[in-house]
Amino acid sequence: MKNRFSKRRLVVAGMLVVTLLAAKGCTPHDRTEDCPPPKAINVTAFSKVAGDLYIDQSARIRDVVIFVYDEKEKLLGRIDTQPNTTVPFEFSGHNKYYIVALGNSAGGYFTVAARDGLASSGISLNSNAKTAPPKAPVDDLFFGEQCVELKPGYTIEQVDLHMLRQVGAMNVTVRGLPREVGDVASDYQVVVQETYQAMDFLGRMTNSAGRATYYPTSTFLSNGDLFVDNFNLLPSESGYNVAIDILYHNTPLTRGIVRETYTPGSTINIKPNSQNNILIDYGDPKLRKFNSMPVVQIIFSDWGAPVPGWIGKEE
Repeated sequence: MKNRFSKRRLVVAGMLVVTLLAAKGCTPHDRTEDCPPPKAINVTAFSKVAGDLYIDQSARIRDVVIFVYDEKEKLLGRIDTQPNTTVPFEFSGHNKYYIVALGNSAGGYFTVAARDGLASSGISLNSNAKTAPPKAPVDDLFFGEQCVELKPGYTIEQVDLHMLRQVGAMNVTVRGLPREVGDVASDYQVVVQETYQAMDFLGRMTNSAGRATYYPTSTFLSNGDLFVDNFNLLPSESGYNVAIDILYHNTPLTRGIVRETYTPGSTINIKPNSQNNILIDYGDPKLRKFNSMPVVQIIFSDWGAPVPGWIGKEE
């Protein structure tokens, strides 16, 4: 994958954020006072809803951390801030700066490794990041990057850096389980596997530490369905389909649902800022015949869309 910073000067996730007059860029031979660094930086968060329409998501951001690199990708330092908060840019002496911002990375779900080199730096999902809805196994992660190239005689008053959502969402309804008297939702486990596990500071998803598996918490609804409410996931790898296992007392009822075996032609693809709505139907449990080859329905929708009407009521 190409370096997303290459041949770009002031573009963050496809959004133009600063405009300078055309001029020859600063070189190491230019005096620092002739190529002053930006005076300030401000970070905001957006999600794409349709075409070129973006919605401000800054209210969903709890924390922002900014990493600043020089023209040789040497890490100069970090800035901890909040969205829509202007902070001083206290780095100087360079003709180019690479700036990376992460939103919602400090909640304990991720490990951030910032070091020299953008490709060597990144954020990865903690292997023990399990929790129950309405919180999710992955925080609502946002990411933005920008290359600021200085020009002699021009001053950048403020860099406006925009972040975009990097996670997708999923909800799962399991119908027709062979439920015994006294069974509770915790007797069952829906396991979703596997997605990317990390992202480098070039904005590329990676599997450098293996693929990620998710263990969301479920609840029984009044109609007997086992329901997993929306939870967040990192994107899935192109050509590598996500699969679902259903466990009962840690013993598999069904493995690899939707990985072509059970629903030929159907796939679960996790994309940023999107939602997978999934119904796994084993049939009518009153027939007392467990169908280990469930019928699967998948509805792909925008992030935050209403859950489909097949959902019953919570017990």
